Amino acid sequence: MTGTMLRRVARAVLLACAAFLCGCGGGAALDDSSDSSGGDNDNPPPAPSAEIPPVQDVYVAADQPATNFNTSTASCGTCGSMVMVMSASNTGTFERQTLLKYDLTSLPHGPTQKLLILSAELHIQYLGGIAVNTDDDVTFSAYRCAQNWSEAGVSWSNKPVRLGGSIGSVLVRGTQFDCYLPLNPSVVQEWINMPATNYGIILSGSGGNGINSCKSMPSQEYNGKGITLDVNYTLQ
Repeated sequence: MTGTMLRRVARAVLLACAAFLCGCGGGAALDDSSDSSGGDNDNPPPAPSAEIPPVQDVYVAADQPATNFNTSTASCGTCGSMVMVMSASNTGTFERQTLLKYDLTSLPHGPTQKLLILSAELHIQYLGGIAVNTDDDVTFSAYRCAQNWSEAGVSWSNKPVRLGGSIGSVLVRGTQFDCYLPLNPSVVQEWINMPATNYGIILSGSGGNGINSCKSMPSQEYNGKGITLDVNYTLQ
């Protein structure tokens, strides 16, 4: 083979190799594009959520142990039925507690679809004091009710006892008008799995000083929401 022919063969081989390498480069670019689109999985859509108003809500008063306040207007004569919670660390006479009950049957849970609660919290709105003086800071704590109750019949003397310790708490400033009280999600999960154990929540206050620590909130009957139970969940 002459030198000219050898040079032509070598040139053909080099061109073939270059074409092959370009083809490989193009394939890698497609793979990168695929990986890039797959990167969207790093930002999954937010978990489903629900805002659940109470089906029953009422407060009870230590200084009026036999009174049911289901139709009370509390301190606001034009506000309709109110629920309220009061802390009275130095004088228990003015203590109030709020009872809340939620129906969770509207959540998509059943034999073929399991719902897993990721987070749960109470959304407490329109927090205000009825005292003339500056309101105290109060810690709201939530507890499970150990027995059933009805908003039309419960009073301080027959209110349900607490089941176990606190399932969540939040510090509420005297001038605060909106807060979220985080709850133990396993408690809400148990209510979903075993609805017969769902007797609701007792909301109690601590850290205040008598009448200056009274906080009032609209009930579900007043604004259609009351103190809502907000949950995030996933389906399995």
